Amino acid sequence: MRARVLPPLALALLGILSAAALAQTDITAPQLRITTDPEMADVHFDGALQGQSPLTLSDLAPGPHLLSVTKSGYHEVRQSIALTGAQRIALNLTLEPVSGLILLHSTPPGSEVEINGAHRGTTPMLLTDLPVGRYRVHFSQSGYLPKDIDLAVQDRTPMLVPVDLISDSATLMVLSTPPGATVTLNGITKGHTPCALDRVAAGESELQVSLDGYRTFERTIRLAAGQGENVTAALEPLPATLNVVSIPTGARIYVNDEFRGEAPLTLAKLEPGLYRLRAEKKGYDILSRSASLARAQSRTEELRLVSNAGAIEVITHPAGVRVLVDGKDRGVTLAMQDASSLISAPLRIELVDAGEHRIQLVREGYFDKIVSVTVNRQETTPIQERLKQRFIPNTEIKTAQGVYKGVFIDEGIEGKIRLEIRPGVIKSIEAQDIVSRRAIP
Repeated sequence: MRARVLPPLALALLGILSAAALAQTDITAPQLRITTDPEMADVHFDGALQGQSPLTLSDLAPGPHLLSVTKSGYHEVRQSIALTGAQRIALNLTLEPVSGLILLHSTPPGSEVEINGAHRGTTPMLLTDLPVGRYRVHFSQSGYLPKDIDLAVQDRTPMLVPVDLISDSATLMVLSTPPGATVTLNGITKGHTPCALDRVAAGESELQVSLDGYRTFERTIRLAAGQGENVTAALEPLPATLNVVSIPTGARIYVNDEFRGEAPLTLAKLEPGLYRLRAEKKGYDILSRSASLARAQSRTEELRLVSNAGAIEVITHPAGVRVLVDGKDRGVTLAMQDASSLISAPLRIELVDAGEHRIQLVREGYFDKIVSVTVNRQETTPIQERLKQRFIPNTEIKTAQGVYKGVFIDEGIEGKIRLEIRPGVIKSIEAQDIVSRRAIP
C-alpha cells in the first residue's frame, strides 16, 4: 500500500493546532523537576513510584502532594508540595547515607582496630559513622595473633561484633605428685607445682620437674601458638641405702624377718619406709631394732650385741693337752715360755653358753680327765687340772754314760731333749752327749 502524502496546506494547519494545544498545557498544568544527590533514587509521588531521579513530572493536579525519595543505603526524604496552576518547580534533594550502629568488642580488650586500613582506636569501640556497605576490620594486640573479619553494614540496626584473639604463645599448667616440686622450663626456674605458665614460646621446650628425694621428671614438649597444655609429673621416689654393722662382726642380719646376709652388710635400692632389723650370733643375745628410711637416704645402723655366754680358761699339767667342751674340740694347751715349766699357758675358750658343761682333757700317754663346770653369763670360769701320766716309754737315748728309756717330753732349740725316765722324773740330755736316739714301738 502506498503512503498518503498530505498537501502543504494541511501540514501547516496541523502545526498551528499542535502549538496551540501545547501553549494551552503549559499554561494550565504544574510541572515538577526532581534531581537528587546521589542520582538514581526512587521517586514516589503521592505514594506511587514515578521513576528514578533525575525525573520531570508533568500534568500534575494543583493542590497539596506528598513527595518521597528513597535509595538503598540512604535515609528516605519526604516533602510536602503545594502545586498551583502553571507552576514550574525544580527540586534538588540531598540524601543522607544510612550509617550503622556497630559495637566492636575483643577478648582480651584493648585491641587496636583498623577499618579498610584506617586506624579507628581500641576496643571496646562504638561505631556510628559507617555507611551501609562491606568493610575489612583488622584487630591487633601485643602478645596475640592479629585477626581480620569482614563486616557488612546493612542498616541502622545495632550490631555487636565480638572477636576472640588467640595468643601468639602457648600456656602450660604443670602439676606433680607429690606437689611442691620445682618447675624448670628451658633451664629457667618458673616456680613450684601446681604452676601455671603463660607466654610459653611456640615450638619445642625442655621441661624438668624436680623434688628432693625423687627422680627428676624430664620431658620435651611441643606447643603451638594459642595452645593450652596440662602436664602431670608422677615423681618416682629415689631408693634408700641401709648399711648394717654388727659388733662383733659376722652377725646374721634379718630385714623384715628375711635373712639378708652377715654383717657388715649393705642393702641398696630400698623403698622409703620403716624396716625391722634383727641380728643373731651364737653366744650373743638377739638384737632387734627398727630403722626408718627416707627417700634417697643412706643410713648406717650399728648393732652392738650383748654376749649371753661366758668363757673358760684352762691350765693343764702338763702342756699339750687337748680340751673338748661337750665333746667339741676347742684347742690344745701350749707350753709356757719357760721351757722348764710343766704347767701350760692358759687356753681361753670364748662363747661358751651359760650353764653346765662337760670338759674332757686328753693327751697321749696320759689318762683322760673329765670335769664338769658351770659357766656364768659374761664371766670367765678357770680350770686348772693335772693329768695322770700313763708311763709307757716311747723313746730310747744312748749316751756315753748309759742308755735311757722313757717318755719323750720335748726337744729344745739347741737339740736338748727332755725325757721322763720314771713317772715324775725328768732327765735333760744335752745334744752333744747323745750317741743315738730311737723310738720304742
